[in-house]
Amino acid sequence: MVSGCSSAGTTPGKGKVHAYVKDELLQNGQIGNQGPEHFLSVTYLASWAIERGISCQVNHYDDADLIMTFKNGKTLAIEWQTSGHNDIKNLMQKRQTSENKYGRLVFVGSPESCEEMKASLQDDKIVICRGKQLETLLNDLMNNDQT
Repeated sequence: MVSGCSSAGTTPGKGKVHAYVKDELLQNGQIGNQGPEHFLSVTYLASWAIERGISCQVNHYDDADLIMTFKNGKTLAIEWQTSGHNDIKNLMQKRQTSENKYGRLVFVGSPESCEEMKASLQDDKIVICRGKQLETLLNDLMNNDQT
């Protein structure tokens, strides 16, 4: 379990975050079944959203990495992708599954990972770079969350 991931006043996906990870989750450079960048980025993004009143579900195995549910009931699925893991078959499977289940999906990653995804998907509307681009999207969704 990660604790101490505070994100107040910061841009999601940008900067440094300090987190505690239980020893039993650390094996062969991984945290559970994920690399540190992936695990900590998803966890950080969830804490950022929760601090702003967005309901979040984090998945580390068989679903979208993060499912955000806004106060109006609308849902956004997020797949955090790291560079080198962006083959078209994998991305298309994730896209189809999440869009069918949640209605909307975005892929998020570093600028390098985003370039890989855009090249694979040939669709830059669902690829969002971490940092300011992600913050803008989430703020827009929160501001349009009035019911």
